[in-house]
Amino acid sequence: MDNYEFLKIFSSNLHIYVLVLISLSVLYYLLFRKVIYGIMDPYFLSLVYSTFATSVVVFLYFTEHISTYLFINFCLSQTAFFIGFFALRKVNLLNTPKETSRPLGNTPFTKLIFFLITSSMFIVFQFYTYWERGIPLFYASRLEYFEGGSGFGIFSRFLSVLTVVSLYAFMDLLSSRKAYKSFSLFFYACFYVLVLFASLLLSGSKSSFLIIMFVAFSYFYFNGRINELMAVWKKWRTIILSSCFILVLFIITIQGGQEGGNILTSITMLGYRFMSSGDIFWYSYPNDLVFTYPYHINGFQMLFNDLLGFLRVYSWEQLRFHPGEYFYKLHHYSEITQGANARHNLFGLLYFGYGGSVIFSFCLGLLVSFVRFQLPRYSRYKGIILPSFAAFLFIKGLSLEGDPTLFFTSLNNVLVVFFPVLIIYLLVESFFRVKNVYA
Repeated sequence: MDNYEFLKIFSSNLHIYVLVLISLSVLYYLLFRKVIYGIMDPYFLSLVYSTFATSVVVFLYFTEHISTYLFINFCLSQTAFFIGFFALRKVNLLNTPKETSRPLGNTPFTKLIFFLITSSMFIVFQFYTYWERGIPLFYASRLEYFEGGSGFGIFSRFLSVLTVVSLYAFMDLLSSRKAYKSFSLFFYACFYVLVLFASLLLSGSKSSFLIIMFVAFSYFYFNGRINELMAVWKKWRTIILSSCFILVLFIITIQGGQEGGNILTSITMLGYRFMSSGDIFWYSYPNDLVFTYPYHINGFQMLFNDLLGFLRVYSWEQLRFHPGEYFYKLHHYSEITQGANARHNLFGLLYFGYGGSVIFSFCLGLLVSFVRFQLPRYSRYKGIILPSFAAFLFIKGLSLEGDPTLFFTSLNNVLVVFFPVLIIYLLVESFFRVKNVYA
């Protein structure tokens, strides 16, 4: 079933879809109301996408377009994922560190050094990618921006991590009001903010500006100050949400304008974007097309394809067959790299079988539970370096339900970026320490 067929069925059975969506929204609210802190919480967006994706499957089943066999598998795997998610909520696997510990980057000066290193790397790499490849906003597919096999993709890894890490360090700087104590630092901080906003606007991602909100939430959540953030949010939420909506409209209008689109079309596409969270299911479930997938490689090989490709264990050509791209192009001709997200239900079924998919989903839910509930506890009082990288994984953890391979790509990015940044930090910090000793 392609997009047009689904929209035809959707328009003919709109009342069924609306009823399903409302019912599932109530169910999700009852399940997660005590663990999600509102719109600023990164996992709120994940649950919104999950609600829409689940609605697609239930809708297709009620309209008799998918088999009971696949519907039961979806329900079992989704339930297993949720059980895994709640499993570690009240368990303390890692000993919470004490405030008296002295980790890396724990003093105001070393925190400032870390911000200057990460932000300057972010700025330099961002300008270099623009110089070499142009503006990603004007690309037909953002996935092609860092392709080419020339090693240019390393900048994608650094920018992905440094955007979050430098912003986390900047928020810590603002919290200590260090940025206001010298004109040169204040000027540099303003320049960094301008570059950050410009890069998010020009990224071509409709949800790019949400990263600011997510990093802010992570910073306060990691430091046990979530009530402070909620107070600020209640005061400024109207302005923040209005600004985000305008920026999103700007991005999709620019992108739509390349194909003759207009603002009304862009608004419609924004609504369609939420519903298409479940597009992989209307591509693969009807007529049991899911069982025609020809690339039955090892499931763990596919899950860790980014790491295996980066280490050259396999060539990128051997790893490029992704379920989302395959099922999309089964219905829609495209010469560029694009496709649907292979949600954990489908991914598990393809690579681990009917029963194995349920176990796979539970394990992913368990991993989300660890990242959501355990990682912030362990990162508290750990200075600035470890929490900033942990915040990146905390935010990227929301992708485990929608696209499992994306989280492991993010984990690989952390491994690639962390050690170079740490080495540079230690060199700079030791230089100033020696300088102060012999001054």
